[in-house]
Amino acid sequence: MIKGELPTWKEKKQLLYDREIEVDPAYLAEIGTRLEKAGRFTDALEFFHRAGRSDGMDRLRAGAIERGDFFLYKRCRDLAGLGPDAAEAGRLAASAMARGTFSYAMRACAAIGDKAGEQAARDRLREVLPDAGIIFETDEKEEEK
Repeated sequence: MIKGELPTWKEKKQLLYDREIEVDPAYLAEIGTRLEKAGRFTDALEFFHRAGRSDGMDRLRAGAIERGDFFLYKRCRDLAGLGPDAAEAGRLAASAMARGTFSYAMRACAAIGDKAGEQAARDRLREVLPDAGIIFETDEKEEEK
């Protein structure tokens, strides 16, 4: 890989998963930073995790909360060996609601057991996607079990 470029999928695979080669954690963190700046947050997270850089992972988690990105937030917490934090998930849900990503808000509220918040996000999602009944039918069938 040329310095300053982003890794190809093949280089990413080798750098992250080939345990037979030794890769300098500082180099992995540098790639993680480049990926973060390019908006490839999930890839950046993988590099920060492999490099053992909790500062980069924390920065990505904070950004996920700000953007209302539940799945990146959850992945950050999972890699750190933690479950969702109620205060963080609440802020994430508020961000997601403000940005109109109601399904992310629903997931964040569900993760912390906020039934009222989950229902509010569900109602807003139904307003903007009235034909998306299958999303709710699946969720409602799961709740009945």
